[in-house]
Amino acid sequence: IFNFPSSSQLWMSRWGYTSDNPADYDQQEAGSAAAVAALEAVHGTKYDYGPISTTIYPASGSSADYVYGTCGAIYSYGVELRDTGKDGFLLPADQITPSGEETWAAVKALAGVMMADEAVMGEAAEDDMCCSGACTVEGEEKYYSIDTIHNMCGECCMNPDDYRKYHLFEPGLTKADNDSPCGPLGFHTYDSTVTHGFGNIKMTLDLYDPDSV
Repeated sequence: IFNFPSSSQLWMSRWGYTSDNPADYDQQEAGSAAAVAALEAVHGTKYDYGPISTTIYPASGSSADYVYGTCGAIYSYGVELRDTGKDGFLLPADQITPSGEETWAAVKALAGVMMADEAVMGEAAEDDMCCSGACTVEGEEKYYSIDTIHNMCGECCMNPDDYRKYHLFEPGLTKADNDSPCGPLGFHTYDSTVTHGFGNIKMTLDLYDPDSV
């Protein structure tokens, strides 16, 4: 979960209310490091990162602390966006799009760290598969997408009426012409089953690794 206020260019993890490090400190720091590196690579914007209490100041009652401490979400962050004082909270209009572009890159990099974390994703087990073979729910059809960043193929079953909604978040989402589209594309090895999104905009899909070369 993320909390995105501004400004100061800080990517901050737990805790806010105490300077003691949480049990998942190393994982949170790894996520922050990956996010900040990806963010800087887009437009050169530099962010500092670390726990809220030691990076900016002690702050109790934050949503990030609550989601981590009460809900158990390991990767919970408070992110202060551009800038570092020149314009403060009144960011010029020409910086809005660049800020969004670099922040999106950071979120995607963090997602990669999360997907590699077995404490979050769990170990792969074929009996957990959601979408193997033909879709079984009436009205649903098979779709797939190839993640070129992580070199994986994902299959899901969804109502065609929802395609436009999910295509906004996954441009590579494609309607399949068979029940196991990843296989013919060179992705036969089942990796894991994940759910992306939240609330009414979420999708569960089976992920497949590429065949050995």
